[in-house]
Amino acid sequence: MKHTEVLIATLAVLVALTCSNQSTQAQSIWASAQTDIKFYKNFSGYVEAEYRTQNRLDGSARWGGAFGLEYKPIKYLKTTIGYNFLYDRSEDEITKKGHLIPAYWLPRHRFNVALTGSYAWDFGLKISLRERYQYTFSKSKEVSKLDKDTGEQLIDPVTGEENLELIKAKQKHQLRSRLQLDYEIPNIRLEPFLSCELYNSLSAGFAIDKVRYSTGLSYPITKMHSIKLYYLFEDFMKAGKRDSHVIGIGYKLKIRPKKK
Repeated sequence: MKHTEVLIATLAVLVALTCSNQSTQAQSIWASAQTDIKFYKNFSGYVEAEYRTQNRLDGSARWGGAFGLEYKPIKYLKTTIGYNFLYDRSEDEITKKGHLIPAYWLPRHRFNVALTGSYAWDFGLKISLRERYQYTFSKSKEVSKLDKDTGEQLIDPVTGEENLELIKAKQKHQLRSRLQLDYEIPNIRLEPFLSCELYNSLSAGFAIDKVRYSTGLSYPITKMHSIKLYYLFEDFMKAGKRDSHVIGIGYKLKIRPKKK
């Protein structure tokens, strides 16, 4: 089977997973494009753009961008520091008083530092463990507050102005622990992978906020260009949060200095 046929067949399987009866209630698509630039010996940088849909493919959920630096002091160890700008869309919400807060967009800022250890065997199997600390914060914002039944804007009876809801500023400290297995299939260049990632809340006694399980394939089109197709299941540990089934596609461009 040709490489393109393998990719098409794999994509069909991944799409079938998210279109199954168990996942149609909460499926979404994630897409990303990343450029890796090697500066000098063990130093490199990256720039990334991402897009996500809402659950059930109900419109856009996120636009984002990121950049960072990587340093690989030895073969089996890599350190990373980065920044992400996230522009997220919320879902409709009913307040405790029975008012409707319609969906709104909110910018967030995220800083992270990570340490990744990995080991590869001669027969193509690779195992890696990444520990990433991330700090995310957003500023407060006033948003519209509507009558749940009529959908009309609520008015303050005293001032006659719009009655707005204050979304408080938030900050979160998390430790993300990801264990991943990769295998390079000989003579095909396809690299299937399996991973499990825990989101530990450092602000809530190291409680697990959610767990991500993913599986997919990476395919190096050329030395510079590669793509990744995957299926991801997000298991939220908090009550009221729906689990999510994701089909993801990623593109990566590697830029390396020319050898003299």
